[in-house]
Amino acid sequence: GTGVPPAAHSVVLSWTASGSGTTGYHTYSSAVSGGPFVKMTSSPLTSPSYTDNTVQSGRTYYYVVTSVNSSNQESSYSSEVAAIVP
Repeated sequence: GTGVPPAAHSVVLSWTASGSGTTGYHTYSSAVSGGPFVKMTSSPLTSPSYTDNTVQSGRTYYYVVTSVNSSNQESSYSSEVAAIVP
């Protein structure tokens, strides 16, 4: 017989840019609300958006973002957002 490959899913995150002094952003994800969160970005993002192509169908993911300044200091986590992958 023939099979149909599973649909590829992704989660696109976008947020409002922080004020002056911010040089980048890190994104974190978790399979559980409230964490623990795992850093998704090895180096700071320069734009306020990120696409997670590692998600799996039928699961819920939780994301937070931090901002980074020129001294590479990170802010605290943003509010958490949930993404339900069909």
